[in-house]
Amino acid sequence: MCFSFQAITTWRTAVTPRERLTGYAQLLGGLTGTFMSAADPWGWPLLYDRTEDQGVIIVTLNSSIHVQKDKPDQDRGHLDIKQLTKLDDALKSVSPDRLHKAIKIALIHHHPVLIPALAEPGRGYDAVHNSGKLLTILRRFGFHVILHGHKHDPYVFTEDSRSAFRKTNQNPILVAAGGSVGSNELPANRQNCYNRISIKWHPAAGQARILIETMGLSVFDEDGNEALPDHWTWNILRREDLHFLKGQCIPTVFASVTATPCDDQSLAANDRRHTEYARLRGNMLCVDVRPSLKPDQGYEAIVWTTPHPSQEKVERPAKVEWSAGSKFHAFVTVTHEQDARFCGRFDYWGPMLIQASMLFADGTTERAFIYARIPEDCANGVDT
Repeated sequence: MCFSFQAITTWRTAVTPRERLTGYAQLLGGLTGTFMSAADPWGWPLLYDRTEDQGVIIVTLNSSIHVQKDKPDQDRGHLDIKQLTKLDDALKSVSPDRLHKAIKIALIHHHPVLIPALAEPGRGYDAVHNSGKLLTILRRFGFHVILHGHKHDPYVFTEDSRSAFRKTNQNPILVAAGGSVGSNELPANRQNCYNRISIKWHPAAGQARILIETMGLSVFDEDGNEALPDHWTWNILRREDLHFLKGQCIPTVFASVTATPCDDQSLAANDRRHTEYARLRGNMLCVDVRPSLKPDQGYEAIVWTTPHPSQEKVERPAKVEWSAGSKFHAFVTVTHEQDARFCGRFDYWGPMLIQASMLFADGTTERAFIYARIPEDCANGVDT
């Protein structure tokens, strides 16, 4: 997904905003069904609240108002204080509860963060003017994603800088630099591509999961010859599956909770860990919880086994059957040939105890359990 203000190829040659943005104002007005004044791009809609039907709030930032050809910053976007103030006021006008529940996406043409891979010789630091102020606003209001174009190079990275003087917990922002579907002005060794983006935001836990699949255009056949256009295909170049936390999702250990020294005899009398290691033949259960990408589910639990490295002899199972109760009505069965970690998945809404039945080559079965919780912001409370 890429937001571009370069629909009119001659827009940068004119002097005034009215001359430069007339074509785009007509295009935007046609899309929205309203009149857009090219002389006043600051008056164009900036915030789109679709929380009722789509669960999303989108802001569209015009970084091209001041960009003019043959000027020092012709390749650098600019967000002036007037537009930033309008952005800040518009976000303040949305109720905090409504804002918190929504997926929040910012669209801009020029890149607000310059990473080394996007730097070009002779252009210096060409990120958007006032990008620091923009990022401060977006971080304060909990935005999840910034989508931009301009470089035609599909990079994905996070902006998660933290000042020691900042008092509020703020989630990182994922920045996705879009490629180009049809342009022939591509960086070296790049191909036409586009991003497919899935976002799941769980407000109660302060967790976001963002899946970005970059689809690249393949124009060659299996022999390296250019294929007929009807035989060109779109294939996944890369998948970025990222998980972000806001606040503190692990409880704080209070200072009054301390370790109590004990002698070896007392420790041995209470230590049953080695018995459990031996019973499970060195196979330990692990679980990771993140928001589920299924619309009707809250969380996804990824479960797997890992060998305990200090166990003298680890015997891996031939098969593991994962189960999570009657609501799932199924076993998730993984053989050693399929995956040496026996990784499985459960999409769920409420917390649950997951059972692993480990079937060994000698015909015996050992069962173990691990708990998939509902994460919640633990900074001001406890898990539910």
